[in-house]
Amino acid sequence: MDSENQYGKRIVAYIDILGFSNYIEESDRDNEKYVKVKELITNINSKIETDFYDTFREQCKTENEIISVSDSIIISHSMNDDSEPDKGALFNIIQDVLEYQVFLLENGWLCRGAISFGKLHHQKNVIFGKSYIDAYKLESKVAKYPRIIFSTELINFYKDKLFKDWLILDKDGHYFLDYLERCRIHPNSDKILTNLKNTINNILENETKYELIEKYIWLKDYYNFSISDESLKIYLDMSSLRFNKSKGNYIEDSSL
Repeated sequence: MDSENQYGKRIVAYIDILGFSNYIEESDRDNEKYVKVKELITNINSKIETDFYDTFREQCKTENEIISVSDSIIISHSMNDDSEPDKGALFNIIQDVLEYQVFLLENGWLCRGAISFGKLHHQKNVIFGKSYIDAYKLESKVAKYPRIIFSTELINFYKDKLFKDWLILDKDGHYFLDYLERCRIHPNSDKILTNLKNTINNILENETKYELIEKYIWLKDYYNFSISDESLKIYLDMSSLRFNKSKGNYIEDSSL
């Protein structure tokens, strides 16, 4: 926990809601979109229930802070000051981030972000510190696809104490949270995944911007990997796209 005159040690997630800033700009001219923006941000700022993991959370209480600013969400949890990995802090931030990812997906929004740790001051609406900057830079320069990645430093620090049931190793060497697996325990999982499939199909069949197509090819590959039923997977003629081959970088890590 922070003292008055020095940083605390915290684990922090920076989440960007993809496309939301443009939607906010459009809400200036569209009152229906204004209402939807207000409703989403209000819900983001409300505490999301954690029905499935309350017991373990009670055993590893950490002091958490959450702030939302326009199209971004920042979550942090306090960590022990010693040199040993704090599994409680890691567990809690993983659960928080997964809940927000599924909540956003249920409301039609994808997100991208990163999780880091280190010295950080985060009290209510005031946040600053290197770990926050690290998470922001990873989100904006490295994450690239609709995924929440972990800093290399965090992975190396936790080593065998990672909660690997919720992590996947991507082809570029970055671990990310398996949010589609979390969708399976959501009461509206079928609807969420069906809507996601329709969105992916629509983008890949009609979009012409390379950057957006590239992101959705990655998402298609991740979606297909997460779906065991072959009849529900996405099959498209990729030759119709404006570039020659899939840029998706998704693989399964058999070591997890």
